[in-house]
Amino acid sequence: MKCIDWLPLSDVKIGGKSIKLKEPIYLDVSYEYDNYIISNDRFHLRAEDPSLKGAIAEINEEIEVLWEYYVEAGLDELSQDALDLRRELISALGGESADAQA
Repeated sequence: MKCIDWLPLSDVKIGGKSIKLKEPIYLDVSYEYDNYIISNDRFHLRAEDPSLKGAIAEINEEIEVLWEYYVEAGLDELSQDALDLRRELISALGGESADAQA
């Protein structure tokens, strides 16, 4: 098994559509107790799975949920911290309709 410390995530799927990120989201990678643990502090992401591919899929699902909750939600429903996270998501993932709402 090759040991890696981090992994760049360069695209994600949201709503079944593949999106190329403006800049990669760097994921910290560790391997403990037969599981890959990957995380990203910037977006508060964490996933654990026996396979690296499975852990990345979980991270993708988390990003999709964040996008739906923070970007597609009405702005009046979000706190200041949530608005900050929303801007970070839009900055990383892009999206014309999201930019217009920022």
